Amino acid sequence: DFDFYFHEEDCLKMSVAANYMSEYALETIRVKMGAYGAWARVVNGTMIFFAYRTPKPFESVEYYKTMVNDILSEEINQTMLDAAKRKAFGDFIAYYSKRALARKEDAYWMRGKTMEEVCTKYINIILN
Repeated sequence: DFDFYFHEEDCLKMSVAANYMSEYALETIRVKMGAYGAWARVVNGTMIFFAYRTPKPFESVEYYKTMVNDILSEEINQTMLDAAKRKAFGDFIAYYSKRALARKEDAYWMRGKTMEEVCTKYINIILN
């Protein structure tokens, strides 16, 4: 969800982090613990972690509690980071394009700029 309750650049960066953590958690929570799915999302400025239909809910919570420190102590997986950036940008553009079209006017987030200008700005935010 990209409702900007705080600075939009922070929202995009948190979305990249959530996508990275989703990939990181998928192997353990889905494959090793038997859940149907595992992911993280940013909602209203808060990062939320999910484990869908897990037979080990308490172990999933404990895993998420330690996961961030595990990620910070390891070298970043560049392939996973690049995929997380692409997904964050795709989600952002899809959400706001739909929102702008539904309103038949420039959406607040575009602030009078063309879609190309907006995309360039947010590509630079996500890539840096």
